[in-house]
Amino acid sequence: MTPGWFDLPAPLFDLVDRALAAAVPGVLRVTLYGLAISYLGMVLYARLSNQQRLRAVQRLTRRVRARLHDPDIEFDALLAASKRSLVLSLRHLGLVLLPSLVTLLPLLFVLPWLSNRFGSELPAPGTSLTWCVQPVEHAVDVRIGNAVPDDHGCVQAPWPERSLPITLRGDTIANAPWHGASGVLHARRWWNRLIGNPAGELPKTVGDLEIHVALPEQSLLGFGPAWLGQWLFWFLFPGLIAGLYWRWRWKLV
Repeated sequence: MTPGWFDLPAPLFDLVDRALAAAVPGVLRVTLYGLAISYLGMVLYARLSNQQRLRAVQRLTRRVRARLHDPDIEFDALLAASKRSLVLSLRHLGLVLLPSLVTLLPLLFVLPWLSNRFGSELPAPGTSLTWCVQPVEHAVDVRIGNAVPDDHGCVQAPWPERSLPITLRGDTIANAPWHGASGVLHARRWWNRLIGNPAGELPKTVGDLEIHVALPEQSLLGFGPAWLGQWLFWFLFPGLIAGLYWRWRWKLV
């Protein structure tokens, strides 16, 4: 794997996660990470946003909107108040836009790592998996070991214990198993400068060819509906609730 810019803190995150894993189950670790990122984001927003100006704009907006609901307002005054309300809304947007974007930066570094760590998992050798070639028209030239894809570009083949070559027109373009739990292989794309593929990359000569493998998803709970065991739920939901609480607690606009 060639790491992208957002993958650079991943070794530090791995170190922290391994230390916590000795005493804290996965679902609680993911929840803690969600709470920590939510708190960091709200701290950044509070520090970077001009709360004094935002409160002033908020007070003006309330007065203007109250004026809009005046049943005795003249038409010319109504137009002026409507224009003023629009200007104030745009001013509010301008004041919060940059601070809000900055608060998303921690997410951009943490989400790829969480997906790699708590998303798909590498199966045990011998586990039967569905391997698919996309686009389908390339499937006739691809072999997964000795297996030939069907008319839909898919084939059932076990996850190998040792090297399983994936070939295109007789040339080896990849070998399974790979070390990262990623279910797709493709040539390097522009977004891989930001987020690397844990499974590695196909050579550029394959063009738009992709190899998809239906890797099993990790469940943080082991029971209940599938969505309840996914890391994304336990990261986003507690973080969202905590973010709303801190915004109310700190009276942020």
